[in-house]
Amino acid sequence: MLTSNLTEDEFQFHATAIYATGGMLLAGDDLTKISAEKLSMLRKLQPPTGVAARFGEDTLRVGVMKLATRYIVAVFNWEDKPQTISFRLQKAVEVTDFYVL
Repeated sequence: MLTSNLTEDEFQFHATAIYATGGMLLAGDDLTKISAEKLSMLRKLQPPTGVAARFGEDTLRVGVMKLATRYIVAVFNWEDKPQTISFRLQKAVEVTDFYVL
């Protein structure tokens, strides 16, 4: 599926969903056909955290994973158009885009 004609946003959505499960990764794709950028994104998912995201509501838009040294917030846009999605943090923290690291 990841070597299909997904847009960059769709690919990132699926990669984030994999990460939010705690690392459930099942691939039937020929990864020799995936772009270097997408392969780099998939490598960020390894090793699996083993910690699934917890969602505060049934819309499954914002999930939080509490890891040993940090929190990961996974934000999902289930719509076909851009959305503004807000959430509260418990305290002032440094926020970094996981895929830009």
